[in-house]
Amino acid sequence: APQRLFDRMATSVSAAWDPDAARELLEFHESWLGNRILRAQSTRRDSRTLAKFQEWNRGFELASQSRERVELLRRIDRALLTSQTAVWLNRAMLDAGLGSLGESLPPESAEPIRALRQRYAGEEPGLYALGEDQVLRWNLYALRWISNADLERYARFAESPAAQWWVVSSARAYRVT
Repeated sequence: APQRLFDRMATSVSAAWDPDAARELLEFHESWLGNRILRAQSTRRDSRTLAKFQEWNRGFELASQSRERVELLRRIDRALLTSQTAVWLNRAMLDAGLGSLGESLPPESAEPIRALRQRYAGEEPGLYALGEDQVLRWNLYALRWISNADLERYARFAESPAAQWWVVSSARAYRVT
């Protein structure tokens, strides 16, 4: 099944393939800044880093953060749709799992599954603010050693046509998959 998911993602992205945008995207990620961003984002998979983040997050106060830095990170999140994608991707996975579980049940037994799907759909709008807050906190933590000037460069790249091509293509691919 994972290979089928990868194939569907690749097929969807290739339908809107833009070699110039892809080249720009790869060049950015191969740059010093792009490499640092990728490395910082990937540290979330490390259990020690995650534990340190959780400790840092316990005492988190937004008021203690630079307004300029917070706005830069929110700008990047809006451009890359990071928090929005996290919410709807999690909903899609839950919905697909519950849907397939509900399909195997007799109609009279499927009501709890339908109710859970409806409840989640109703609560989804409230999850966007939570997702935005959590992405902001993670970025404040993980990118804390990257200067505001470099974050500004990252924000400009995130808003560029090349990055937007990737955001739109990958979002479409997630939906298809």
